[in-house]
Amino acid sequence: VYLISHGSKHAWFRLRWLYDIHLFLEQPLDLVEIQTLLAKRGCLHMMGQALLLRKELFEAPIPESFVHLTKDRKSKRMAKMALRIIEEQNDPGKANQTLFEYWYWKRYFWLIRDSSRRFEFVWHHLLPNQQDKAMIPLPQALHVLYIPLRPLTWSLRRWKGRTSS
Repeated sequence: VYLISHGSKHAWFRLRWLYDIHLFLEQPLDLVEIQTLLAKRGCLHMMGQALLLRKELFEAPIPESFVHLTKDRKSKRMAKMALRIIEEQNDPGKANQTLFEYWYWKRYFWLIRDSSRRFEFVWHHLLPNQQDKAMIPLPQALHVLYIPLRPLTWSLRRWKGRTSS
């Protein structure tokens, strides 16, 4: 379950993770128990994605008790996006991403999250961080200004990252 959620979060850019899932599914398993654990953690769509990618990349059959997960629209969309990322070998932590790559990743991350985590995601991106404070040092009394400055500091960091190479 952990590997499914972790691999999905990173769009399986390390194929080794997906291969481990492939090997894992070749073993005799309690598929009902696995499905229960995935459902508890809200990862059924991620399992659907992993199964679709496994079928596409390793030409492996989908276990009968998991076929319904691969019919989910979200799982199909996630698999299609991840396949593109895998083919382009894009890493979400890559320093010199193009703006298109950056927004593609953001769209992918938005898709894999449920609604409560989407709020966390947006909130996290709106709040200033240590990089903002390092870029524009302000006295403690003016730290509230980092909130409206956040788009500027974010843009400057992206621009500096692209021009430094």
